[in-house]
Amino acid sequence: MIDSADSATPAPPSDPLADPCVHTLTLDSRTIYLIGTAHVSEQSATLVREVIEATKPDVVCLELCDSRMETIRDPEAWRNMDVIKVIREKKAFLLMLNFFLSSYQRRLAKQLGISPGQEMITGMQTAEAMGTRVEAIDRNVRVTLSRVWHSLGFWRKIKLYGQLMGAAFSTNEALTEEDIESLKEQDTLQLMLDEFGESLPEIKETLINERDRFMNQKLLETEGSPIVAVVGAGHVPGMKRNWGEPADLDELCEIPKKSAWRKLLPWIIPVLAVVGVTLGFLNNPEDGKERLEYWIWINVILAGIGGILACAHPLSIIVGAIASPITSLNPAIQAGMFAGLVEGWLRKPQVADFEKLGEDLSTTRGFWRNRVTRLLLVYLLVNLGSAIAGFIALPKILMN
Repeated sequence: MIDSADSATPAPPSDPLADPCVHTLTLDSRTIYLIGTAHVSEQSATLVREVIEATKPDVVCLELCDSRMETIRDPEAWRNMDVIKVIREKKAFLLMLNFFLSSYQRRLAKQLGISPGQEMITGMQTAEAMGTRVEAIDRNVRVTLSRVWHSLGFWRKIKLYGQLMGAAFSTNEALTEEDIESLKEQDTLQLMLDEFGESLPEIKETLINERDRFMNQKLLETEGSPIVAVVGAGHVPGMKRNWGEPADLDELCEIPKKSAWRKLLPWIIPVLAVVGVTLGFLNNPEDGKERLEYWIWINVILAGIGGILACAHPLSIIVGAIASPITSLNPAIQAGMFAGLVEGWLRKPQVADFEKLGEDLSTTRGFWRNRVTRLLLVYLLVNLGSAIAGFIALPKILMN
């Protein structure tokens, strides 16, 4: 059964439960106060504190996963991140996606002088001050981003990165607090999705709809009453719509396996490139040499440009450029990995880089200045240049 606070008997203006962003969910004898917030809103943080103080809940549930909650409890946890290990395990794309999303929120929050996710911090602090249990109910962010990544093909991945980078590095006019409060109609993540349009429906399904069901199920499994649940406003409609319907958490956390076709797809360009060069040599040694040289130089140039755009160390640029013609023929290895490892060796991220990571994520310059994010940019942009080189070179190699 679902009741919305805005349809209940009017309460005194001072009653936080009368706020239209507070919704009441009931099941059996349990009551859950669901607060839809803007993740960069001072007023949302205030509302969360007032609702918790007014209802004195048994549990406060937050739209956080365990790892993000631990980051709030221990802001120094970033220092323990091994960026080189992230690159070796080919998780740099996922980490950078997370950074782009964080950057978008931080840029909005910085304009108002507040911390992104302040309502979650306030909810945690208020609950702990009252001796109330705090639970994280969101799906692990790495699982969410992995499911997003595996749901997209190559070009859609490129498109996603372009759109996220555009949002993260945009230089919009300053927003007023009134503008930010309008985000209560849709949290910042939903706002980004709307800006992307309907071109990537898979993103919305994974980032919003699946998490609606996941958080609902976590609430159903949470014992106690009343419960206060704090989530981004974009999740409220879906959570209300699906309230009371069980969901399989294991299924929602499963990383999709690649189909046989998806496993073979990365090998198409390398195989065709080898066939094209081989046919060239069989037809005419000079023709084969010309095709091979074209493959080498287009890879060297575009991978090198990627390194230059990332402001990589000159040696990192050279290593990535030299590796590209070879790694382009073997999807199991990447030019960006070699460039990134050299960059990490020459410009190893320092403690100060991790300390300033939050601040640097809020500015475009910060992405290139901070050694953590610059290292990831080197990996990504060298790989991007190498990938584009394959698409450009292949037609000339096959048609000559």
